[in-house]
Amino acid sequence: MTDERIAQAAASLREAAESGTPCAPVRDLVGTDSDIDVGYAVQQVNVDADVAAGRRVSGRKIGVTSKAVQEQVGVDQPDFGTLFVDMEYGDGVEIDSARLLQPRAEAEVALVLERAQLRRRRHSDRLRSAVDRDRRQPHCRLGYPDRRHSC
Repeated sequence: MTDERIAQAAASLREAAESGTPCAPVRDLVGTDSDIDVGYAVQQVNVDADVAAGRRVSGRKIGVTSKAVQEQVGVDQPDFGTLFVDMEYGDGVEIDSARLLQPRAEAEVALVLERAQLRRRRHSDRLRSAVDRDRRQPHCRLGYPDRRHSC
């Protein structure tokens, strides 16, 4: 996989986010047999661009954690992503649906960490030890996942 195709895929997703118009699936650029690291490379290009543009990282998320959901979407492991401050909404705050391309809601569990876990692939013992000891109770949240590409 070339850096040029990674950059093209990232640019396509970024344009979709900025324009509010879904793009073609990036698998058309990177291929369906691409290594998962290619997908994370595309994601990192956009995270870096967002941070350079002034967006602030507020946390990380793990998705597709249940085996049933993994089977449903055709993957064999969870996925990881970055959360930004402008993605947070307080209780009772209305979310402008025009901001989302394909809005839907899903329940999520959030853990507050005492320290950052910077490695993409985390060892579960290291992650458990990073959970804030004063706030060990999980926080239930609704997530609003959105797609930047058409299906």
